Amino acid sequence: MPGGKNIIVVKPTKELQEVLYSLNYKSMPANDCIDAIRKAIRFNPDLILSDIDVPNLNGVSMARILGMLQINVPIILTSFVRKFREQALDNDNVIGFIPNATTYSEDEKAKLKRVFEAIINDGHERKLPETAYRYRFRQHEWANLLGISRRKKILVIEDNPSMKTLVMRRLDASGNYDLYSAEDGLEGLCKALLINPDLIVTDIRMPTLDGMAMSQIFYIINKPFPIVFLTIIDDENSRTKAEKVAGVLGYMHKKVLKDGSGFVSEVEKYIEKADALKGSREEIYQKGEGEALGKTSEMPF
Repeated sequence: MPGGKNIIVVKPTKELQEVLYSLNYKSMPANDCIDAIRKAIRFNPDLILSDIDVPNLNGVSMARILGMLQINVPIILTSFVRKFREQALDNDNVIGFIPNATTYSEDEKAKLKRVFEAIINDGHERKLPETAYRYRFRQHEWANLLGISRRKKILVIEDNPSMKTLVMRRLDASGNYDLYSAEDGLEGLCKALLINPDLIVTDIRMPTLDGMAMSQIFYIINKPFPIVFLTIIDDENSRTKAEKVAGVLGYMHKKVLKDGSGFVSEVEKYIEKADALKGSREEIYQKGEGEALGKTSEMPF
């Protein structure tokens, strides 16, 4: 009997709850997949059991985010839709998929228990992959981290080297900020957790992890960094989607960089806005409500 094993459970069927009880597992309920990610980070469970069809952030998305964050907790996903099996098992941290049924006979309940046990036993033999983060600190960034500075910290995330250099030069000319940079959303995500920036200025369309998804992950892991999108995307629909994500303060078109002093002035306004809204932003993040995730068509989860 696997007594003492701790499992975070999201939206299980009655039959799976009975299986967990019969096997003496210690269940920790999660309200949704956002709550499950936060609890997985805090409590380091032995397993996560989740339905795929969960509002705002589904089970497959949860698995991808945990994998990206290198939170190597094995996951079992369930669904009434059998065709989701391949999509679920495409994630290295998903050790099994269990199809749900509307009703179960006693024989089917016994089979469900055997299937669950088989997945767990196979999972014990499986080593989850170690994913290396792709980021590095430049010399001046280490100096900023090691030194004592009263200046505001700005993280610039941009995959185009010449564009990133231009943004950094514009901001550096003011002499008011400690500046850090990243080449994509994943590097930006990692650096932000160490830097704790006062403002993130980021592109939206980037490889590995785009700016929109990065912003959503910051919300999911309860890191209320203030974010401004600096992009060539210039349509009202994209702007509306972006500004629905908790933590996103605004949206600038890259043509603003033509006027260096004007660009710096806009950044200063966003830093003032970030300071003014810090308390309310933290309160929104603490609640962890799915609506604040800002569902968008660009979300790759």
